Amino acid sequence: METISLGKIIEILTHRIEEYERRIIEKSDLSNLSARQLYYLDEIYHLKQPTLTELAEKIDVSKPSATALVYKLERNGYIKKIRSEEDRRSFNIMLTEKGEKLAVLHDGIHYRFAEIIERFLSDKELLQLTKLLKKVIEKI
Repeated sequence: METISLGKIIEILTHRIEEYERRIIEKSDLSNLSARQLYYLDEIYHLKQPTLTELAEKIDVSKPSATALVYKLERNGYIKKIRSEEDRRSFNIMLTEKGEKLAVLHDGIHYRFAEIIERFLSDKELLQLTKLLKKVIEKI
């Protein structure tokens, strides 16, 4: 069996996940979003109505960068901004029905890809892989 570097393995796996995700998204009526826009929607979905500041901090971008992309998502009907109850100068970002539909679809893609991986590994291998990946995630 040919030895493949870790970098190459990560590259191949990343491409396969992206391709799998692209095929699923293309089959939906929501395929007009960029990967970055999908990432923002995914974070908004998981943060549950974040403020712009919370979103920018989570994604690690400046508020002006986050504002620009949020504006595009709002203009395309994926999100809406609602005034914050705690601070009337601020607003929370809420997914619309269209945005929620896409976020749920996108979130499910990762779990379905995990199921594909699980089919090829024994329980012991899966446990070992999960432990190693958790260790990596904790350190980066």
